Amino acid sequence: PAYQERVQGEQQTRVRRLIPGMTTRRWLLFFLCLIGFVYFITSFKVIDAGMRGVVFNIFTGVEDETLGEGLHMVPPIFKKVSRYDIRTHTYTMVQRLEEGAVKGESDTLWAPTSDGLKVGMDMTVRYKPIPERLPELHRGIGPDYEEKVVRPAIRNVARMVVSEFTILDVYSKQRQKIEKQIFDTLQGMFARDGLLCEAVLVRDVIYTKDYED
Repeated sequence: PAYQERVQGEQQTRVRRLIPGMTTRRWLLFFLCLIGFVYFITSFKVIDAGMRGVVFNIFTGVEDETLGEGLHMVPPIFKKVSRYDIRTHTYTMVQRLEEGAVKGESDTLWAPTSDGLKVGMDMTVRYKPIPERLPELHRGIGPDYEEKVVRPAIRNVARMVVSEFTILDVYSKQRQKIEKQIFDTLQGMFARDGLLCEAVLVRDVIYTKDYED
């Protein structure tokens, strides 16, 4: 014990020589100020243009008020900010490998028609999150809503609507009617989850080789 006390005394003496006047209490105050400064700096969150921030409070859960564009002060230990892009999104399903939402493979939507045949459709759906309902979206689904809601809804609704038409209807002027039916149905489904469907575009129609022959 005596040896350890001597070593500690020598170390404290060296520190005092390096930084004269720095007592143990002053060192403690210095570190507390440093921690406070880091905490203060990390409390600032920037929400970029076209974005909103949803705040999760560890005590009360998801807050109903979102953060708009600009600089905000959010305590980092007690609150977590999730950023959402509220600009228009496009979800595309096409045959070309590098154009659609799923890269590296054909993502054409194949659906059965009322006359028992199959038809493929290249589609683009435009949508965006509703800013006022972001807390609800974050609470119920989360940031990966595109894979959980958007893609399954598009595929399900498109197949359901196309099954009411013949293959000739899909290729003819009825295509606009099909687009409208898909749009109307998607609009209702998206709205339940806090999303706004803006447009549905059937870009191309693809037939099977058996039908072409």
